Amino acid sequence: TKTKTTASMSIQPADLNEFLATRSYIDGYVPSQADVAMLEHLGCVTVDPSLIHLLRWQRQIASYSTDDQLAFPGIKKDVTEYGIKCSGGEKKPEAAEGGEDDFDLFGDDDDDPEESKKQMDAMKEKLIREAEERQKKKLAEARSTIVLEAKPYDDETDITEIDKLVRAVQMEGLKWGKSQSVPVAYGINKLQISAVIYDELVSTDHLCELIEKNEDIIQSTDIVSFQKFS
Repeated sequence: TKTKTTASMSIQPADLNEFLATRSYIDGYVPSQADVAMLEHLGCVTVDPSLIHLLRWQRQIASYSTDDQLAFPGIKKDVTEYGIKCSGGEKKPEAAEGGEDDFDLFGDDDDDPEESKKQMDAMKEKLIREAEERQKKKLAEARSTIVLEAKPYDDETDITEIDKLVRAVQMEGLKWGKSQSVPVAYGINKLQISAVIYDELVSTDHLCELIEKNEDIIQSTDIVSFQKFS
């Protein structure tokens, strides 16, 4: 009798697809180190097109640069600690002798293989399209308006320069609005700017961190208002 190895009990793409069917990210409502850890675990595995939830998540996380991923909140854990049910790595029944192309998902072996392949491809495309449409609808409904303040070091800083630096920070799900200069004290002004964000795509902590990278000009940032769309 063969003993199962640790590798055979690792999380499989199908497990991850099932887990992501009801959530956008591995842990929480914004991209985090949990997503980076899982993406690294997945590695260069070619994902089956039928795993639409996994493909959607993989495309989104992989779209971030390495620097952006390093800035994600949280701490990397072992991928088995995120509550993903593991199927145990059991293999699916192998196709009959003659190769994978001989396996007909839609009918009898007597059917035209080329026609069956077209039907299968069409079904996969439909499922992926429907999943993306549901995701877009969900994102469109989960929006918030924020007001962010950026403070300079002294009264010699040009607020219009701060405004340019803030607006230069761009990411999916972020749309900057109106801004104004607000007096603080002793002749010092701060920038106050509004924005609309998609809650599942934009982390306000990450947004502030990106803006504060301009540390020679911007002393600090703060979210002074956060209001969800009803």
